[in-house]
Amino acid sequence: MRKWAKRRFEGALLRLAAWILDGNVARASVTSRRDNNYLFELPLDLVWIAERIEQGYPQGTPAQRDREDRGDG
Repeated sequence: MRKWAKRRFEGALLRLAAWILDGNVARASVTSRRDNNYLFELPLDLVWIAERIEQGYPQGTPAQRDREDRGDG
């Protein structure tokens, strides 16, 4: 039970960080395009990490697991 609660709490913290970054980070004109794109994509990465933590670190990427679920891989 404790591991489950810890995973849920860590996932919630990562989702909170993603929400903050998604709402408060504006594209800057003085920053490189690469850095702007990274900051724009970072909340999505944090949500993906939170999902993996909450599920107990399943193997593979979400795309690989989707293919396996459909029977394609």
